[in-house]
Amino acid sequence: MTGWIGSGVELLLQAASALPDTIYTKQVVAEPGLWSKLTSVASGIMTVTLIVLTVALVPAALNFRKSYKKVSEMLDKIYGDIGTRARSLTTSITSRPRSAWTYSR
Repeated sequence: MTGWIGSGVELLLQAASALPDTIYTKQVVAEPGLWSKLTSVASGIMTVTLIVLTVALVPAALNFRKSYKKVSEMLDKIYGDIGTRARSLTTSITSRPRSAWTYSR
């Protein structure tokens, strides 16, 4: 019985010395197809396009904001002028006698 154990141990020792401690594996990578290459190129182009648009549109938006503020102030002035003229016209119309409102034929 001990003879079998001894020969079994010798075989295990031979196998252990033949195999390295660490087994390295390498994953097999599939070659990318035409569609994968096309989508990766399109993705890169879209990324660059979005960056360029962002860089161009941010200053334009800030410029539009300044222009909008100027136009808003100008319209406020115009509405203020129209309001005062409408009030003065209303007071001048209501201060006239009723007979001035009718037409004589």
